[in-house]
Amino acid sequence: MKNSTSDHTKGVVAAVLAVFLGTVMGVYARFLYSFFFLFQQIYLRFGIASVLGLLIFRKSINYAKLKKISQKEWFILTIRSLSYAIAAALWVTSVNTAKYAYAMFIDAIPLSAVWGVILFKERMTLKKTFYLILAMFGVAVIAVNDYFNFLIWGKGEVLMLVAGVFFSFRNVARKWHSKLLNNQEITQLTLILTCLMLFVTSLILGEGIVPVKALTLEAVMMMFLGGLTLMFVVFFMHVSFEKLEAILAGNIGTLGTVFGVLIGFVVYREVPTIKELLGGAIIVVSVIRMNRLKS
Repeated sequence: MKNSTSDHTKGVVAAVLAVFLGTVMGVYARFLYSFFFLFQQIYLRFGIASVLGLLIFRKSINYAKLKKISQKEWFILTIRSLSYAIAAALWVTSVNTAKYAYAMFIDAIPLSAVWGVILFKERMTLKKTFYLILAMFGVAVIAVNDYFNFLIWGKGEVLMLVAGVFFSFRNVARKWHSKLLNNQEITQLTLILTCLMLFVTSLILGEGIVPVKALTLEAVMMMFLGGLTLMFVVFFMHVSFEKLEAILAGNIGTLGTVFGVLIGFVVYREVPTIKELLGGAIIVVSVIRMNRLKS
């Protein structure tokens, strides 16, 4: 019982950290969009994340396991990495083209819960459904200003929704992995495979080699920070979806909207409105109550 509770707590903490750091990724994506082509900036961050991960996780990586990975395991790694590559490209494009408030709302939709029910037959009880709806209501209170035109989406909003489908699939599919690889090893293989896919796509699309003039001090610093953040996002995501059911992890994902308000206050001195504080309180209550269902 203690181990189960401990695993649950670790999963929740990892999920919260993954959501918080994932919210920060939007800052890097917007900044680097003016320096590099789409796939260039993404594969550069994945490349840096891969190198940093090899250094930071070096004591947890057993290279001898590479010979033991089955074809099925490689297939899971490949399909998840492909989903990640597609989602990342769509997400970065959306963040830079969609109305930010709407994109934030769509990004918070707990699609992982849907995949959990479809792929792993997770039980969607009435209480779980209520708390998911409550969390989305809180997100809507924060993000949506014009409810009459909310359903009028542009290209950016649609891309964010599709990105969410691929992201959530990649997350939930963590449960398909065997016990052979630990989370650090899965993280590294996912980062490297995704980086290679993005790099090849960049070359096919004719984006060319990264121009030296684009490597300003600010751009290099943001790429480094973006890569470091990305590495931890992927690692914490793997931990959370290993230890939590997808429905709960998806509910925790709605905290991204709350963190967006927090980052706006800390970084840009944007004072939260009453509406944002109310929406944030609703989301936090939903997440806490959903967690208590575990016990």
